[in-house]
Formats: sequence, C-alpha cells, structure tokens
Amino acid sequence: FVISKMTQKLLISYMPTVQLPSIEQLRPRLDDTNPYMLVAGNRHLKQSYTHRLHGQYSIMFGKKNENLAIVMEARMVEDLIAARRIFFANETALPEWNYTAPAQSTLTTYENVDGMWAVKVDAWWIHPLRKLRSRLKVQTSFNYDDIPSFVGDVLNRTRSYAPKLTLDLRANVSRSFRCTVGTRTSYVYSKNSIGQDDKYFMQGVWAST
Repeated sequence: FVISKMTQKLLISYMPTVQLPSIEQLRPRLDDTNPYMLVAGNRHLKQSYTHRLHGQYSIMFGKKNENLAIVMEARMVEDLIAARRIFFANETALPEWNYTAPAQSTLTTYENVDGMWAVKVDAWWIHPLRKLRSRLKVQTSFNYDDIPSFVGDVLNRTRSYAPKLTLDLRANVSRSFRCTVGTRTSYVYSKNSIGQDDKYFMQGVWAST
C-alpha cells in the first residue's frame, strides 16, 4: 500500500515467509560421528512462519525543505526452530536411539518454540543549514526483541530494550570536499526468564572527510 505526493509518502507492506526444517533437522536418527557432540533429528518439526509488517512515512516541509521520517518494522515468528542441547556428566542410556552417550558428551536436538518478536522504530529529522553548506540530522530509534531459545535443555525467553540517539552534521565545503562529525548514545537492557539480566551504556563520536 503506497500513497505518494510531492512532499509526502506513506508506505505500508506485509510479507509472510516460510522456513522449512533442514534434512538434518528432520532426519530420525542419531549422528554419533563425534561421540562427544551427538546430533539427533526431530521428524515432528513443523515449518516456521514469519510475519513481517513494515510502515514508513516521510514529509518535506518549510522553506528550507526540512525532512521528517518515521519507519516501523515488526516481525513475528511462529514455530521458531531452536537447538536444544543436553550435557551428560555421566554415561547415560538413550533408549529412544538405542544408544549410550559417553560421559562429558552433549546431545543436540531441535524443537519448535513459539512467540518470537522483534520491533524496531526509527525516526529522523533533517535540517539544512545552507549558510554553512551543511545539514543536521537528528535520529532516534528503539529496538525491542523477545526471543525464545534453549539454555542447555531449559526453555528461556530473552527480552531486550534498546533506545538510541544519533546526531550527525555533514558539511559540503566544496564539490570535492565533504566532512562529517557525529555522536551516538545508546542504552541496552536485556533480561531472560532464567534470572539473568544485562545493562550497558554506549557513547561514541566519529569524524570523516
């Protein structure tokens, strides 16, 4: 869906995709080529469905042709295929495979897990500074992820929140010389369902010619 005018543009799109399990992931046998890194297929695996929604709006306004844009993308995956790893400290019988795993070995299998989400929102404002032959760009973004996975053989969900602010000044001194300076500030917070969390702050500057 697109609406486009001289100074405004609106775009909305939806795209579904399918991911099939690989032959190795489906194969109903135990691969013991390396007895300490066992791999078993799962013939009950289902295909994954990804739903992606994308929206974008931009407008040009003012006597200086300032530009404002907002972009949003959301992605959801049904029946995500995740690797599940089980560590055997001692020699362990695996009756399903008619096999005995040696001590200190790991078995990798595959499972379908539900509810993977990823959302990103970007917004920026561009302001021309014609007297300085330059333009200022202010950009802010926010990322959210909700990702299911296995930690060992325990199903875990990791949720991450990441806002970011960027300032960028580009000067066109002449037709053959351009310089850019900028700064970026971001913060990331993530937490998972097995009781771990992580927080960090990043600040950076750059310059280029």
